[in-house]
Amino acid sequence: MRDLTGPRISAIASGVGHAGNRRCVIGIQKRLDAGVAPEPQPWQCSGGSSGKDDQKRRVETAEIEEGAVRKPSRAVELDDIISSQIIGDDAEVIALALKIHLALEAILIEFIQLTDPSDQVYKMSFPAKTSALVASGVISAGDRAAFDLVNDFRNDFAHIFGHSVTLAQTLALARALERHGVDFSDSAGHYSEQQASEYYGGTIGILAEAGWCILFHAAHLLMEAGGRDIFSAPRSS
Repeated sequence: MRDLTGPRISAIASGVGHAGNRRCVIGIQKRLDAGVAPEPQPWQCSGGSSGKDDQKRRVETAEIEEGAVRKPSRAVELDDIISSQIIGDDAEVIALALKIHLALEAILIEFIQLTDPSDQVYKMSFPAKTSALVASGVISAGDRAAFDLVNDFRNDFAHIFGHSVTLAQTLALARALERHGVDFSDSAGHYSEQQASEYYGGTIGILAEAGWCILFHAAHLLMEAGGRDIFSAPRSS
């Protein structure tokens, strides 16, 4: 299976892409590569998904949106201290979540420095950055909610000892981002876990897709606000 993380996430930083193409196509491409035509999904059909499924998804999204009090998922044991596994068993997922968050925050800093080029922005928390951008009118409340979801996703790893995420939670994140206006041409969050595993490679692939889409969304907003055109910028050396 192709690596889904590197090229798509690094495309934002390297300037790969086109300003007119804001939509994410990795899921469709994987189906085409496999010789399978993209087929209508239950949520795209006239009948829609079942009420039970809708209720389940609303509950999952609410959990993503509101979040719970961050508590350790288990007690620290001696084995944790003397082993190299203290960060948990999801090192690949943690690394990807951190990369997405770092890139997103860097874009938000560029946003703020359009009107305030001082270094004050570096002392601001992530929520303070998104709140300032909403107050200045350059992003919407929906954009802020989407960006803050990514921040919460990262913070769970940073502040909950032993934290790990499931494929279902990552799909819920993708659905919530889409609901707040982030483009997912393949609506990846609406796939079943079996489909997500088949077409995206599971949790890491869905997270990579969500990361690509949120970064593409933020970069496009930056350009619309008069900032740097990341899509046509030369690759940094």
